[in-house]
Amino acid sequence: MSAWKPLCAKKSPRGDPRAGAAAKRSVQRASKILLMSTVKRRTAAAIAKSAAKELQSLAEFMPNLADTDARTLALRLYYIELADGVSPIRARNKVSQMFLVSAATVKRWSSSWESIGEDALLDHRSEHEERDPSLLFGSPALVFELQSWIKNRLKQGGKHKDGYLTIQQLQNYINNVLFNDPDVVSPELLDLHDARYHSRQVSRMTVLRWMHKLGYKWADSSRAPFCDRHEDQDVVTYRNEWVKQMLALKPRLPILSEATGKPEWPNLPAGEKPLLHGNHDECILYANEGNRFAWVSDDAYHMKPKGDGATIMVSGVSVPCQGWLGLETIEPKSDGTWKHDNVMNNLKKVIDQFEHLYPGCQLLLTYDNAPSHTAVKKGSLSTARMNMTDGGKQPIITQMGWFETFDLATNSMKKVLQQMWYPGQDGTPIAKGALRVCKERGLKGIEKMRLDDLRALLASQPDFASVKPEIQQEAERRGHILLFGPKCHPECMHVEMCWAHVKQYCRQHCGQSITALRTSLQHALSEQHLTVKQHTAFSQHTWKWIEAYSHEADGVAVLGINSARDCNSFAALVAIAAAVLLFVVYGPFRCCPARGSPLGDFFTKWFQADIAARLAFLGKRRVIWL
Repeated sequence: MSAWKPLCAKKSPRGDPRAGAAAKRSVQRASKILLMSTVKRRTAAAIAKSAAKELQSLAEFMPNLADTDARTLALRLYYIELADGVSPIRARNKVSQMFLVSAATVKRWSSSWESIGEDALLDHRSEHEERDPSLLFGSPALVFELQSWIKNRLKQGGKHKDGYLTIQQLQNYINNVLFNDPDVVSPELLDLHDARYHSRQVSRMTVLRWMHKLGYKWADSSRAPFCDRHEDQDVVTYRNEWVKQMLALKPRLPILSEATGKPEWPNLPAGEKPLLHGNHDECILYANEGNRFAWVSDDAYHMKPKGDGATIMVSGVSVPCQGWLGLETIEPKSDGTWKHDNVMNNLKKVIDQFEHLYPGCQLLLTYDNAPSHTAVKKGSLSTARMNMTDGGKQPIITQMGWFETFDLATNSMKKVLQQMWYPGQDGTPIAKGALRVCKERGLKGIEKMRLDDLRALLASQPDFASVKPEIQQEAERRGHILLFGPKCHPECMHVEMCWAHVKQYCRQHCGQSITALRTSLQHALSEQHLTVKQHTAFSQHTWKWIEAYSHEADGVAVLGINSARDCNSFAALVAIAAAVLLFVVYGPFRCCPARGSPLGDFFTKWFQADIAARLAFLGKRRVIWL
């Protein structure tokens, strides 16, 4: 043991045995005053002002008491106990109870004192604010180089070859460039950093703290809230019917292997063809879109260009176990907008590619309800562009309509044909308006109806309702199946997750130019970035929602937990509790489902059992977990 033990081993400086006991009592009283202090870590020099009388008798026993802190008092009391013959374990326990620390902490303090001496008495906890950035602010050249480099990157924004600035890029620049320059970071500072953190490099969290110390923050441009029609009655009714159609076709789909992504074809009766499910959608990318988040400060930020910039529109079909089919890109500035004719040509291209790759199979296509998708063939019965009155710019409907009326002569219903136009004075056809068509059919209560109501009334008529969109007719003519998904349900379209994956990459590497966007889009659509295995996983993810919606009409709650993200943080647990409260108050709710992690799965099982019991009490018969 160092010089401390002989000093404490003495009963008293003057040889009086009673002086040691008095000193011990004074240390105990001083320690109690220390615990009463509002700041437990305050040094003994500050406490000595309120404990001068108790500490006065220790002036000779501990000559440097005014310069010591709580750790010094604890250590001296510990060695006084040892000098009185108390066992080390009991001494540590007594000191730990007095100073509200663990006995292991007292043991660590004494071991440090015996090994490194006076430095063990220094309390480094008050230096916590400066420990991490000490290397940063210890070198003014490092601060200057970092500020210059960061400001230059922020001004370039997405135009830089590496895209927007990230913490990983800054970490690599510091470790590989700045730390190798002795003019920026001296070897002495690196040695100090190595001695403190056992590394000559900075971690990701250290770089993140440095960014905040330098005045940068991760900012988001707020957007207005968006309300959709997800739970409107007409949407829910259509969704239930669509789910029944999809589940009726599911036995004909192959079982997709998550490991390889290859299909395992089912054994079907004679005459039935196996199906493959393809999901179509379009995606629009903008050259100036970029990331919503970026590092900014009061004097260094990158101004995004006004407007979205040049546009590229992509159309394609995502097929599990295959990938993309019928990929097409157009630039509206030069190629024009994506119209119904483009959709028809793209559908023919998709079917041609599918029949070449999978002869003898049938393609199940799902489209959303965009107007360019649901458009009917030119001249077919449609209320989309019908006016209230005759004439105008509404298209001429050449297809004959029909309606049923009661025939008194035969005492039965008969079908009456209706022409949707009439010739004008010069023989030019004039389209009939919605009001005239309804009057000719003998519909009642139409005089005060608005145009939208008249269109809805005519759309519900059997002849109008039986007209299928042109792309659906083309698919059925080629021997395939095409269905339109429910409105406001992107979770039922796995291609939406594919586009999200593509847009994430393009926003990071858009370059704020049409040339850079073309290059990044080509890579984002390639199999190297969006693999077949991911197409398969996205499709399986969607089918979980479809199966869950089939049970929701029976009073089953549909819940989803991302156990890797939501179950490993306290804030997420609070969010889950709030979601459960909303469920109790407002009824069924849904979150984005995802695959779990081992730690998250453990919590999820407990969470599921608890919530399932509560939902059963609320009248829900079963819970579907995604």
